[in-house]
Amino acid sequence: QGWLARMTDERRATARLMYKDAVALCDDAGPRLMEILFARLAEPWTILRVLSAVMLKPDDRYAAGSELADFGARLLRAIDQRLEQVKSFDYEGGLAAGEEAARTLRIAGAISEEFEQSLTMTRDGPWGERLAKQKQALAASAESHLRKVEKAVTEALPMQPVRIGGRTVRAEPRLGAPPDRVAVEKAKALLAFFAGVRAAAAQGGYGTARAKVGEDVAHSLDGYVEELLAILRAPEKGDMDNAALFLETAADFSAMVHDDQAAQIIRRRAAAA
Repeated sequence: QGWLARMTDERRATARLMYKDAVALCDDAGPRLMEILFARLAEPWTILRVLSAVMLKPDDRYAAGSELADFGARLLRAIDQRLEQVKSFDYEGGLAAGEEAARTLRIAGAISEEFEQSLTMTRDGPWGERLAKQKQALAASAESHLRKVEKAVTEALPMQPVRIGGRTVRAEPRLGAPPDRVAVEKAKALLAFFAGVRAAAAQGGYGTARAKVGEDVAHSLDGYVEELLAILRAPEKGDMDNAALFLETAADFSAMVHDDQAAQIIRRRAAAA
């Protein structure tokens, strides 16, 4: 499969010769050969590179009317299936659910990109038009999940208004009860999704939305951590056991918003408080 990673002119010529030799054996040997390759590929969508080589990078109209059209059709159906999985991923599944949804979205994006790299997609062609709609739907689904991240984090790390003298009111972490497990799992699911689509966001068309969410969540999370650390330094201000639990939760969140080093810094600061 390594030869597919970089399709040089020589490798393209070899693929065309291989296909020509197969067709010479019998009429359906070409598609059967492609089926054998397709079944053995770790990334099945890279079969489009072979199709492109055999047909000299055709447009989608030509490819969709060829004897190899079924491979493109199957990959387009695979995008639809993954789109439905991304749309409906269960937040209560926590970290694992978010990571799986992000992986599913990345694969759908990779299939989409492979179509555009391997073939000449026409705007109103049988595959080009469908692919354009799929890309829009994938971006819309990603943005829909991303818009829920900040609220989920706020619900998992709740604040409460506290009056300080006169009419001054400020928000402080609510420590009357330990972290709510369901709220924390929901936040972890969405943050894992947020982290998991980092590399695919720009190409997928939702990079700007993800960046804005990241800025907002980072700002609120960093502020929450500072408030909790202040409480840990002044024990009379709240429940220390719950404060420690919320701080550990905030550190877990920070690892997904920033990186593991940011989470480690929070934990070291908590130990020193």
